[in-house]
Formats: sequence, structure tokens, C-alpha cells
Amino acid sequence: MARKKSWCKLIGFRFVIPHDTIPSNVGSNYNERHQTTKMAIEQKILDNYRSALIRKGNDPKTAVLYSKWLTDICNFHDITDPLTLDFEEIKEFIDFTIKRRPPNSVNTAFHSFIYFYNKINKKDYPFDTIVRPKRIRNTENVIFTNEELRLLFDAADKPKHKAALMLMYACGLDISELIQVLITDIDSTKNILSVRNNKGKKYREAPLPKLVINQLREYYKSEQPKKYLFENRSGEILNSRTIQHFFGVALKSSGIKKSATSKTLKYSYVKHLEKQGIPLLLILEHLGLKSEGSIYFYSGIEVDLQEKIKISPIDYLLVPKKVETTKLYSDFWNLVNDKIEKSTRRKFETGFYADAVETALKEINSTIKKIVKTKTGEELDGAKLMQKAFSIQNPILELADLNTESGRNIQQGYLQIFSGAMTGIRNPKAHDNIEIEIDETVRLLCFCGELMDKIENRIK
Repeated sequence: MARKKSWCKLIGFRFVIPHDTIPSNVGSNYNERHQTTKMAIEQKILDNYRSALIRKGNDPKTAVLYSKWLTDICNFHDITDPLTLDFEEIKEFIDFTIKRRPPNSVNTAFHSFIYFYNKINKKDYPFDTIVRPKRIRNTENVIFTNEELRLLFDAADKPKHKAALMLMYACGLDISELIQVLITDIDSTKNILSVRNNKGKKYREAPLPKLVINQLREYYKSEQPKKYLFENRSGEILNSRTIQHFFGVALKSSGIKKSATSKTLKYSYVKHLEKQGIPLLLILEHLGLKSEGSIYFYSGIEVDLQEKIKISPIDYLLVPKKVETTKLYSDFWNLVNDKIEKSTRRKFETGFYADAVETALKEINSTIKKIVKTKTGEELDGAKLMQKAFSIQNPILELADLNTESGRNIQQGYLQIFSGAMTGIRNPKAHDNIEIEIDETVRLLCFCGELMDKIENRIK
């Protein structure tokens, strides 16, 4: 049953008591005493509610937002304890809110009340019987194109700002994830970024493109942060509003005429990966979006969730203008091992020649590493791995008959070739920003194909 509010009037969601309607037997300081008592009781309830939310892993900002809705419903019904409300009274407030607030705000109120009444206080109110307004997902019209991303990054006037914006797009980060990144979360040898949640715990890994690593190195040389990748002048974690500020400055300087926010970088990340043929549900899984709402929104997409996102859309952002010349070399793939072609062809055809060669050598290294680990339990890499695998005395991969001198020479020769490929070709490309021309790329990919053929056609 709705409560009577005959001598209260509503201003927004706040109630005040007009002096001309105060009963004569009530002192002139009724308003002051009433509000003081009310606020004292509410504050205790709010503090307990916020603490419960934070203990469950919610962001402190979310806790403040949820508790605000608890305050609003108390003011709406002119009460001090929200637990005295029955479901019909809660529904009355929600119906009132639906008519006056946008859908996203109403849904926040829903979540707040469900959490407070059903999860914390075990009321089991049937909130699912209330028709909720459809959530506004206005991302389609606010997605950056590749050209706009180039303009945005170029407009960032400091290495720190450019590095932060590029990292957000390249790894699909929210601001809350960006400011949590530690220097130790970057693995430049594997090109991986460990992403942390609001509580600072690692919960996913994202591929870190060399283009971004190079920008991060430029930024690091200029500012040399100590703990967090992006710090304030005191060496503490950067405030999220600082990121929002220099995003806004870069957006304005770029001349992009879109009402975008820093969140647009993440939306663009998702849409651009989707254009590369990656299912949306897999992208959501990679980003850690496992809520029922997110999964339901993208339901109907069947995908193997054990697969991993191994690329970033920024890989396709700065495609060289000479990509058309790759068509002249399309016939050479019939000379290349199938595994090498499968792992490198997309990068080659989009003009990332050095990356294609590096990927081919990583594929060779990975193939041999698995064989050696299976047979010996040892986990080696690079030249040491090749020396172990192709040893003449105790070979794990035997390429020729070692009972003959010719066989031993072949084994020794390929040991040196495999080791040299890792030391002289793979390692420099992995650690330095080396660019190569298309002719050399074709020769090296054919060379890598020959090495992979040797592995597959080994004697044992």
C-alpha cells in the first residue's frame, strides 16, 4: 500500500516539508530535527550497503551510485529505513522513475534494489515481473574508423598521452583497467599484456602489438615510471579523469566530429575485430564480459570459447601503401609449407613483412619446443632449444642417418642453420623495430618453409 504524503511535496526526488503545512503542535524546528534524524539513520544504512558492495568486488564508484538510489527511494516515500518498504512501494518508485529518467539510469536502480533487497536482505521480491525499459546501446554511430584513429593518435601531443590511447584501443581496455597496469604486466618478449580488474588482480591476457610496444618504449624513456605504467607526478596511480581529459583534448585537436568518449576506443576494438572475422561472443569472452546480459545480447553465436584472441585490430591500422605489390608475389605460396603459410599469409598480405617473418620463425620454434618438452620435459627456447633438438650425440629430431658421415654432416649443418635462424633473424626482429622489403620477405618465408618441411619429414 502506498504511503500518504499529503503534507510533503516532491522536488526532484527530495522531499521538504512546507512551513505552512506543519501541524500547529509541532515546533518551528521540525524540519531541522526531522532531517537530522533521517540523515543519521540513512547514513548508517548507506555505509553498510556500500561496504557490502565493495566486499563483493564492486567498484567504489558503483557502490556510491547504487546507494544514491537507496537514498532516493527513501526520500520518495519520506522514510528513514528502506527495509520498511514492501514490493508495491518499491514498484511505485520504479514506475515513477521510468517516466522521468533514461533507461540506463532506471536499470541501475533495478540492479541496486535487487542487490539490496534480494541478495543482501533475502527478501525475494519478484523484480522480474516489472517490465524494464530497453537499455540504450548507442555504439554503432560512435565507432572510430581507421583514419579517425590515426588522427586521434597523431593529435596526442605527448608520448604519454599517445601511448595511453594506443594501449586502450590495441588491448580493448577501460580506463579502470588502463590505470591498473603495472610495468611488470608487460611481457615484450611474448608481446603480451596482463590486464587487471578493479581490485588489481590479473584476469586476462591481451596481445600487445609491436607498434604499441615501440610507443610505450618512447614514453618510458621520457618519463621512466616506477610502479604503474601511467603515474601522476607523485608516482601514484593516475586519476581516471586525467585520462578522460587528455582524450578529450586529443579528440578536439584531431578535428573528429563525433560525440565520442574514451569508451569509444573499446567499442571500436570490438567492432574492428568483428570485421576481421572474429565472432562477437569470443571477443566478449576475451574481454572478460561473462555476465548474463552480455552473453544474452550476443546469443546465437556458436564459437569454441577455448580459442584465444591472438591479434589486435591495431595490427591493421597502419597498413603500408605498397600492399598492392603483394599481389605480384601471390604465386610463391605454393613453395611454402602449409603451416608457415597459414600463420603468416594475412600479415604478409596486409604489408607487415617483418612481422610475417618473425611469426614464421616463432611457429618453427614453437613446433620444436613442443616436441622437446614432450620427450624430455625440458622447456627451452631459441638457439639452446635447437642445439638440444638436433644434437648429434643424442638427437631428439633426427634429420638423416647418423650412422653415416654424410648423415652426421647434414644433422650438424641443420643444427647450425636452425640455431642461426633464431639468433640472427628471429631475435633481432623481436627486439628491434626492423623493417624489411617484400623481396627479402618472400625469400625468408620460403626459407622458413624449408625448415618446417625438414621438421615434418624428419627420420624420428
